[in-house]
Parts: sequence; structure tokens; C-alpha cells
Amino acid sequence: MKNQLSDQQITSYRDDGFLAIPDFLDLAELAEWRSCTGEVVAVRLGHSIDFLTTQMNPDDFYARMFTQCLRLADTHERGGS
Repeated sequence: MKNQLSDQQITSYRDDGFLAIPDFLDLAELAEWRSCTGEVVAVRLGHSIDFLTTQMNPDDFYARMFTQCLRLADTHERGGS
């Protein structure tokens, strides 16, 4: 994970209010984040479903509603501080 910011990146964030960091996570890290997020969302909502698949089917229940889960790191043993 790229976790060091240059002075130019800090200035850009302060000026623009956001910062895009190309390749912030490598492929293995991204896969781990996806896995953890999928697990904890399933736990938080009380069941296991593939959200990406169901969101692509417009007739599916979860594709027709907005579902938001906050503070997911509080739920997963590999997340949080």
C-alpha cells in the first residue's frame, strides 16, 4: 500500500479537496480488501449474497434499494484499529 504522501500530493489535496493515488493498492492487497468487504457486508446484513451479481439483475430485491453499511472495520477481525 502506498502510504507516504509527497508535498505536492498534500498541496493538491488541500487545493482540490481530494487526492487520487494511482496504484494505491497492489493486486493482492485489492483482492484482500474485496474479500474482507464482501465477508463483512454479508455478516452485517445477516446473510450471504453476491452483491455485484445481484446489483446487475434489475429485478433482484437488493438492486431495487439502496443498502449502506458504515464502519465495516468494526465488524471484521482484520479491520479497525
